[in-house]
Amino acid sequence: MIKSFVLFLILLYPTYKVMGQASNRFPAPFYALRTDGEKAFYLKKIISDSIGVRAYSRVPEWCHIALGFAKKSKKDTLSPILYQYLGDAYDASRPDSAAIYFRKSLAAYQNIPLKKKLYLLQSLAYNYQALNKKDSLIAYIHKLEKAIKPLSDKDRRKISATTTIASSYAALNEYENAIKNYRLSVRQSMLTKDSAGIVAALVNIGLTYNQLDDNRLAIYYTLQALPYLGKNDYHRLVTYFNLTDYYTNIENQDSVRYFLTKAKVIAVKLKDDEAIHAIGIKEARVLMAEKNYAPAKVALQEGLNYLLKKEPGTELINCLLTYASLDTAQNNYGEADRHLNLVLDFAKKIDVKVYQLEALRLHIAVKQHLGQYKQAFELQKDFIAINDSIKTENAQKELAELQTEYQTSRKEEKIRLLQKENQIKDLEIEASFRNKTLLITLILSLIFVFGVVYYIRQLRGKTALQNLKSTLEMKALRSQMNPHFIFNSLNSIQKYIWENRQEDASEYLTKFARLIRLVLENSLYESVKLTDELASLRLYVEMEHRRNNQKFYYTISVAENIDTESTLIPPLLLQPYIENAIWHGLSQKDGHGRLDIVIEKTAESLICRIEDDGIGRAKSAEIKVDGIQKKSLAMNISSQRIEWLKNDSNVRSSVEIIDKFDGNESTGTIVLLTLPLLQKHD
Repeated sequence: MIKSFVLFLILLYPTYKVMGQASNRFPAPFYALRTDGEKAFYLKKIISDSIGVRAYSRVPEWCHIALGFAKKSKKDTLSPILYQYLGDAYDASRPDSAAIYFRKSLAAYQNIPLKKKLYLLQSLAYNYQALNKKDSLIAYIHKLEKAIKPLSDKDRRKISATTTIASSYAALNEYENAIKNYRLSVRQSMLTKDSAGIVAALVNIGLTYNQLDDNRLAIYYTLQALPYLGKNDYHRLVTYFNLTDYYTNIENQDSVRYFLTKAKVIAVKLKDDEAIHAIGIKEARVLMAEKNYAPAKVALQEGLNYLLKKEPGTELINCLLTYASLDTAQNNYGEADRHLNLVLDFAKKIDVKVYQLEALRLHIAVKQHLGQYKQAFELQKDFIAINDSIKTENAQKELAELQTEYQTSRKEEKIRLLQKENQIKDLEIEASFRNKTLLITLILSLIFVFGVVYYIRQLRGKTALQNLKSTLEMKALRSQMNPHFIFNSLNSIQKYIWENRQEDASEYLTKFARLIRLVLENSLYESVKLTDELASLRLYVEMEHRRNNQKFYYTISVAENIDTESTLIPPLLLQPYIENAIWHGLSQKDGHGRLDIVIEKTAESLICRIEDDGIGRAKSAEIKVDGIQKKSLAMNISSQRIEWLKNDSNVRSSVEIIDKFDGNESTGTIVLLTLPLLQKHD
């Protein structure tokens, strides 16, 4: 009897142990449930609660158990949501696994609600951004675009999806599409009065233009976000911080200091030590630019002490590189050597070769100053090896992308061939049922069609000749303008060389080369996107601003109702009037002047206003200026081009020059150009 009882306890022990573990795993009410469906629903509830408080550690295990119960139940309606929960659990740490479960969730739905579909598609887009899988990302961009097409612009689901599409295009380096969708997000957020959405979209447009190395447009769009920031301190901190980067890139130290001060106030208020020290390091760079080395060193040391307590990352490496630059500026090459050794150690640990190259470049110069030429030579060999490896990696990456594109194009070609084969079979079947009457009808139809085509070709030939004549005459007018650009720009470069201002000459020459490229590219077309024309004008005005020693302020503004990507304008049309305003109005003025370029539109016209507060036409005529006849010729050419536009479009086109007066004293000039509103059609 005793032996039987002992044997019973031994057999019972494993069951008791499992039940004890299970009781620790789930709440007690779970074990009172009878059916698999009830258990699955109960588990779904506690999983949802865990995800709501971001407690993901047990979610995968619970989801798999719940899936087992759900699949055993008579009617499985929980699998789609449980797969989604698995995706949510892996989303932050393992985007590859998250993508698998989000796809399973999509496939498991019978009739998926639109809100859930958009959530899963957006999640997959972000996963493939993280995984850098181009083909998959493009596929889900197109699915998102198709899914939101029927929705109203005021629908918040569409706004959220549009932002995801924009960020996905940015991840693919398709910046034009990214900016287009971010602008759409701005418009949609304005319709719903969603300040946070407006700020996010505008700040992202700024970041995208920063990626395109156009810091002035980055500043322009980021500044537009400021009125919508409200009382959200975190958004203000991020926005101010971005502005400091953009102003640093254009070397506007006053603006950098201004926004750093505002950011620091918020960081201190939020007690955000990381932001406070990051701002301190940026302040140190401003102080270094002003050669105020002592306080710069204090700020850098504070930032370095803070970052050394954390895991090494790019912030620490940037701080050390800045410190090394400060050391070399003070001829403290021993300290620079020590800091650069640290940079190389940390850069190897986190395997960031770009920072290794930068550190090696500085280190070679430091070793040479220390007379350690053998070590400098060894560092030079390391520099060449790492540089070659980066080039090899880039080449391999480009090759992989080309291979992917090739495979995709082959798949598409196979699909097209199959479609053509099906079409041929259909034609063969139809051909077997043709009769003589149909054949005669076909022959007569072909004769009629050939006659119509011949007649249309005759008309097109005449039209083409007329268009060719117009195009050639237009290009002849444009070709007279390009030498004028080149002549003035070369004069400026020559002036810097005579004055032995080599850095200014080099910088100006770089901008000149970029301007010439834009001018030559734009002059190939009858009309160009307003975005491209504004880019060349902005560069031209910036160069003239530099040539005149910042003697005038300038603004270039475009009305909000104008889409600069779809609006077209004849290239190089505004430049002569802007040049005239600068050299015949503002350059002759005592003190600083102002130039405002404003682009607006009406239902049929594009209105371009060029306004200066220079000396005016009457006083300018009294002053002999070199090249005045050339300027008159350039403006005369522009007037002829406006006449061409008027004849071609049948829309009122004109140029009007208005003299401004304060009493009897001339206070500047306004040039008002009215052009036909041309739109690009995709």
